Amino acid sequence: MSKRDCELACDYGVIKELDEGDRLTYGKTLVDLISQRGQKNNVLCIATTMYGSAKGIKERITMIAKNKKMKATTLFTVLLIMILSAGCTFTTAETNDTNINDFATKWADAFSQRDARTIFELCENEELYLTIGSVAENGQYWMGSSSPWPWNKDYIIDKVDSSTIEIYYYFRTSSPTIYVAKETVAINKIEGEYKATGDSWKHFDTIESKADFDEAYKYGFPDFTEFAAAYQFQADDDANYSWGRKEILENPETAAIDQLNLAGAKVTGIHEEPYINKAVIKFSWNDGEAVVNLIQPMLTDENGDKRQATIWIVINESDLNDIDNS
Repeated sequence: MSKRDCELACDYGVIKELDEGDRLTYGKTLVDLISQRGQKNNVLCIATTMYGSAKGIKERITMIAKNKKMKATTLFTVLLIMILSAGCTFTTAETNDTNINDFATKWADAFSQRDARTIFELCENEELYLTIGSVAENGQYWMGSSSPWPWNKDYIIDKVDSSTIEIYYYFRTSSPTIYVAKETVAINKIEGEYKATGDSWKHFDTIESKADFDEAYKYGFPDFTEFAAAYQFQADDDANYSWGRKEILENPETAAIDQLNLAGAKVTGIHEEPYINKAVIKFSWNDGEAVVNLIQPMLTDENGDKRQATIWIVINESDLNDIDNS
């Protein structure tokens, strides 16, 4: 016997002994369980096919109503309650998602702009805030440093669930270099508003394993094309300013290691296509391998003149077709 058949048989066994008023109460009880769907710790959220199927709800309520003694007005009342309860449930879920997204964006914007006051206001208490920022003697809130820092709202938000968000920030230095840091923020609704209740970090300023590589670059590599002109300047003026940068940046293997902050990785494969200025490097750690694509981009100076770069930059495979190397 299926779960559906068991539930229908159970309904029938109950309602055949009930009068009209009690059947209405029984039907309403089934409907009420819908509104408790998202409350995981509620002991009343027993297993029922009502949770996954509007058709199942209709079937059970209709059977309850199929008694000659039940009036049409009673059936209408039950169905109206069912519709309103389901509507409230779905609306609440959508509202919660929107509120979480709004909180996550406000938090990430404030952090990337070093808006310590807003971070403080979004924290559950001052104790949590003081693990992130500080308070000066004059009462001013502050946090962070000028470099490295994820300026320009350079981040990606991942809503893990209703109580956890992860934010991948791209920390930049003036070198220029860039690395990924992942912030995990625990959240909870307190007096109608979401607040941070916990905060932890993982910085990927060195990538020491395939697991690190996959976690840091879960959403792809940073956009290194914006650094291409600076890298080329470093290579051109290597003898005066850049302490060996020319040798690093003009070799695809060392360029990839430098830009992606790889540590302890062995080069197990390299394929260069010099006529189209592309290279593919395979790196290996004890726990796996990773493939990295690089290009030598076409640079345009302030006068509009084009020049083929001699340096290599890492690029996402999905972006290869969008790069003009002609």
